[in-house]
Amino acid sequence: MRRLIVCIAAAAVLAPAALALPRAMHPELGATLLGKNEVPKGPPAAHGIVNLNLKSGPGQVCWTFQLAGVSKPFAAHIHKGRAGVSGPVFIALGKTFKAKGCTSAPKKQIEAVESNPNAFYVNVHNAKFPNGIVRGQLVAGMVHM
Repeated sequence: MRRLIVCIAAAAVLAPAALALPRAMHPELGATLLGKNEVPKGPPAAHGIVNLNLKSGPGQVCWTFQLAGVSKPFAAHIHKGRAGVSGPVFIALGKTFKAKGCTSAPKKQIEAVESNPNAFYVNVHNAKFPNGIVRGQLVAGMVHM
């Protein structure tokens, strides 16, 4: 009986702390990139994926792109915005496009993306489609082509 009382007391003390935990953080994110997702639409044959590794402690975002049907990309960004709506650049993925790389970003911005990935999208730009050729909403976990 005494153990039961101790367990109930412990649960009563720990329950509020468990409810106060912050949202789950997602340091590994991905997006399926499609021309039809871009605003305005990019070419239907353009597609790809991006996988991100977010490190809020050191303030670092690393990425790997795999693209097809995208010629001469010059930039890629994480934007704040829901599907179908153009949003502002939130984190630039380098100064020029690289298929793989890392950049620094403010901790608060990284944490915002980690805590609510679907509120952000990634897109890639080229000369023919300066507003974006492919785009995809971020999701928790890695994606595969």
